[in-house]
Amino acid sequence: MNAIAENRNVNVKRGGKIVSTNIYELVVGDIMIVDTGEKLPVDGVVIESSDLTADESSITGETNPIKKNVPVTYDSKEKANPFLISGSSIIEGTGEILILAVGENS
Repeated sequence: MNAIAENRNVNVKRGGKIVSTNIYELVVGDIMIVDTGEKLPVDGVVIESSDLTADESSITGETNPIKKNVPVTYDSKEKANPFLISGSSIIEGTGEILILAVGENS
């Protein structure tokens, strides 16, 4: 029953176009578009971010929201934190992530 409740579509970029696809059809290498309220079904790395903030408390126990951003340069003063974990929720902002792991591998 939980699998049915989790069955939903998300937006990904494939072939230069944004398409809606079922979370069970996501593959490593897809670029997923994330937005406020999204619960991540995959592990990924942020490749584009606009004030992207995630709640990872259900996975890591960390109660503070975590700002997610793309590393700009090696000597940047801002600490980069580009990784998103399956089960995290996006609580603010939008972005794109490169999917690194899906299904039981995430």
